[in-house]
Amino acid sequence: MTSIEQADVYALVYGNMVNSERAADFIQHVSGQEAVDFDSNPSEILVHGEHLKPVNLTNYRRDFTHEMSYDLLKDEWKKKFDTIEEFLSVQYPETENRGGLNIQPETGSEINSVLVPMTDEELRVYEDMELGYHLENIPQENIDIQVDRPVFAAVSHNKGDVDPMHGYVRDCAASWSDWNENQMEKFLKTTHVGEGTLYEWASKRYFFQ
Repeated sequence: MTSIEQADVYALVYGNMVNSERAADFIQHVSGQEAVDFDSNPSEILVHGEHLKPVNLTNYRRDFTHEMSYDLLKDEWKKKFDTIEEFLSVQYPETENRGGLNIQPETGSEINSVLVPMTDEELRVYEDMELGYHLENIPQENIDIQVDRPVFAAVSHNKGDVDPMHGYVRDCAASWSDWNENQMEKFLKTTHVGEGTLYEWASKRYFFQ
């Protein structure tokens, strides 16, 4: 029987990576089939023998302030994923600029997020995949459960005042709804777009009707 490699860290994810099958696919791609045990319920998928953990992150704000050009996204990701150009053309129609999610410290704010167990190597690959972001260590006291290892999150170093990617908004909402409707609603109401919330932004555009 193959022993399961233990995780070294947690990646705190807060966008479409909260989809447990997406996270599990990533781990499986880097570390192999034995690192993942699939089940139908998000809370029941095991990564390195552990459940993914939904948590609240306090004193951080989530917003659409990450700016990524389509050409950079396409050219860089094509080096890593054979089918990425086809994926992007379907999921995210080309626009001049595209806004992605970011988090930054803000006293009194709270967002929902998910802890994904990773090895050090998986975390390195994850950082390479998150173009325009770098990993920052998240203070453990800002997480509403006790954790026994370092926690890292992707934070943008390519910020701008940009409109959210429409397909990405739907993708993130669907990923949160896989956990439950309350998690999806919290994502929409604790994510900022300009001076308002993502919930308000989406409602004006009849996004989910």
